[in-house]
Amino acid sequence: IESKLGADTWFYTKRCLLALADQLAKQMLLLQQESFSEIILFLDDIDRHGSGMTPFYGDEVQTEQGISKSSKKGGETISSEARQLKNM
Repeated sequence: IESKLGADTWFYTKRCLLALADQLAKQMLLLQQESFSEIILFLDDIDRHGSGMTPFYGDEVQTEQGISKSSKKGGETISSEARQLKNM
């Protein structure tokens, strides 16, 4: 997951998960418990590997130490967004 995870792939993954949550909330779709378990495990992996990545594409700046940080305020990371999705 770590090699494939980035702002652009996370954006499209997040869109799919939000669409699924919308369908579930409207009770237009039913999922088995196994599917929910797999989604939670996937979000756990994203949480583990996305802690240093910004969810905003093209919004990184280089610091003096060479570490990439987001110039957006709030310190959002892919990991924090995965935790928010998991809490839905």
